[in-house]
Amino acid sequence: MVNDATERKQWKRGVLQVATLEQQRLGGDLHHGLGQQPTGTALLLKGVTRRFSPLSGRRIRV
Repeated sequence: MVNDATERKQWKRGVLQVATLEQQRLGGDLHHGLGQQPTGTALLLKGVTRRFSPLSGRRIRV
């Protein structure tokens, strides 16, 4: 009976460790992947807006 409790605790500890590692991996993927894409898009749009702004004195060539 004591052995079952010890094995159960070890199993729970292992499951929690795997879950924590997976959560960290997913968080890193989101931060480095999806989190940076909107930022990059916003910067590109800001540059395009400045380049073709009527106040910049530039005209769009067609």
